[in-house]
Amino acid sequence: MTSALRASVMISCLLAACAGSEPRPSSPDTLEPSEYFPLHAGNAWSYDVDTGDASPTLGVTRVEASDGHFSEVRTGRATVRYETLAEGIRVQPGDAWLLRGPLQEGASWPARGGRTARLLSIDTRIETRAGRFERCIEVAETGGELELEIRIVY
Repeated sequence: MTSALRASVMISCLLAACAGSEPRPSSPDTLEPSEYFPLHAGNAWSYDVDTGDASPTLGVTRVEASDGHFSEVRTGRATVRYETLAEGIRVQPGDAWLLRGPLQEGASWPARGGRTARLLSIDTRIETRAGRFERCIEVAETGGELELEIRIVY
């Protein structure tokens, strides 16, 4: 696919765990994916999607249902089903992962759309209109059929 057809998307998901009041565990081996993407019914968050146009698009996501193991998450009209496992959060059906442990810098896993996710940082700080968030993780997803480049901060 030519570079003219490549899409680049920047998503910043700022969750409560990112700047939580509890100190983060001292070892990256103890970081839990569910701390960065808490799938509890009723949880909701918003984020900017930078598609390269002048102004970003607002995305809103809400956990519609969760039994602690399976969760249904709605963004707009789309619903995604996630499975929370000891090793991470898997996108159903299949073997794509939203976050997969152990959460260590450089770790990688299969992501949605045929992309590969790679954990860039376990100690990212980000400034937003809502304030400063610390102790975040930053993930890059690249490749896949659409040759997307997606960067996510949890």
